[in-house]
Amino acid sequence: MSGNVSLTYPLTSALQRVAYNRTWIPPNLNVLNLSSDCAYPSIWLAHYFRTIFPNGGNYPAQATTVLLSNAYRQYWNSSNIRRPNEAQIMAWFYEDLLANQRRNTTNRSIGAFLQTHVLRNCRDEFCSRLPWQGNSDQAGRGMLLTYCAQAVMVTIYVAILLFARASRRSMIELPEYYEQEKETTHPFLHRIRQAVRNTLRIFLDGSLLFCIAMVIAAIVGSSLTLRESRAALKVLGNEETYRNALQSVKAPTKSSPLFSSLAALLSIFPAMALHSIAPKVLRRETYRNYVWVLVACLTAVMMIVTELGITEAEKLDGQSQLLLADVEGQYAFETRCLRSTEFKDLKLALRILFAIRGGLTLLYLIFLALWSKTRLRTNRAFILMRRVWNITAPVSSVLGMWCTLAIFWYFRNKIGSRSGETNKDHEWTFGQIIAISTFAPVVVELAFSWKQGARKANETALNKGFEVVWEKQPEKETIEHPASESSGDKA
Repeated sequence: MSGNVSLTYPLTSALQRVAYNRTWIPPNLNVLNLSSDCAYPSIWLAHYFRTIFPNGGNYPAQATTVLLSNAYRQYWNSSNIRRPNEAQIMAWFYEDLLANQRRNTTNRSIGAFLQTHVLRNCRDEFCSRLPWQGNSDQAGRGMLLTYCAQAVMVTIYVAILLFARASRRSMIELPEYYEQEKETTHPFLHRIRQAVRNTLRIFLDGSLLFCIAMVIAAIVGSSLTLRESRAALKVLGNEETYRNALQSVKAPTKSSPLFSSLAALLSIFPAMALHSIAPKVLRRETYRNYVWVLVACLTAVMMIVTELGITEAEKLDGQSQLLLADVEGQYAFETRCLRSTEFKDLKLALRILFAIRGGLTLLYLIFLALWSKTRLRTNRAFILMRRVWNITAPVSSVLGMWCTLAIFWYFRNKIGSRSGETNKDHEWTFGQIIAISTFAPVVVELAFSWKQGARKANETALNKGFEVVWEKQPEKETIEHPASESSGDKA
């Protein structure tokens, strides 16, 4: 509704004539007969909200007269009243709005009554006509394809490597491990295993880079929301000058920081899954641990800034004056088309996922600290605990990844179902194509490794002057305690 927004309306000469000819004016709003047709009511109200910025909304004359004529036709016909012309209808409509505004009873005007009807009975069609642009940087088609492709690939990698790890344990005492594995495994499956092992480093590094970029983007987006919210609160605090000062601020939105943070968490879980399943033969372990420290710090900053930004933005709920600062029409869509419970559910899901992510990280650090104690490496209970962890960590990360993707998909579709043609979530952008290309080298290298074999793939990846030395039998310690260990760089 228009709330406390002070508006001015164009007055015509017909407004003066209304005072002398009121025979056709209905006695009250109860005689309004609004049909189930939502076309004109939605067009009427959407036009008003699209034109609020910067000096107040304008109701479209044609849609207003058609809407009121249809609503009062039954009353006029039954009362044998001649239908007024369009100028008279518009003049009476604006006079009613101004009169209620002077009495500070805007919520009793015809305009407020019609707005309530549209929002109660025609919300979906009305929302589809608002200029909602979506969050294409986080929820566009290309980004959604990237999330899904990464999730599928991570699941396949984790499944293959877990199966390979189980096979290694059963053959740990065999002298020629790789030859034995090749003899007891179908050649096709053996090639897939070797290709997956060989491309794991590229996939893990790409996933880490992708998640760092997403977390930084979420921090920037949430910081903008925090800054815009505080600026708006400061302006609204001065009742004498807020109308002019609103021109210098921008109405903040809550969906953008929430989606940014959810997308960032969605990019962290795949990297966690790959890191926890990575065999110890991967080099630069210390380097990766430092990278994970960076990711952990950035994620903590992201959650703090997001929480602050959303908290400040929630203080502006119900502030209809901000419609005057709604440059792109995003605030109107969020306040009229999205329920507060949906934001609460999304924020709760974000907190739960962050807690899961933090819990897994804490357990990893605990095991890392315990494993650094040499005396525990021969403790059978601790060895058993590590084996359980080496299965639990990747599986939990994969489950967290799919849960996050499901939540992201659900809220994206729920919000997108109410938007119209202006929603850019259904478009492809240059940034989305770049995001997809992040994992293209993994697919290319995987195909090459499967076709040519792991040894040929490694040899061709090196510069001339270097050669690959193939270690046939892995160390027993590597098999007993694979993944997620840090014993210094090997590179």
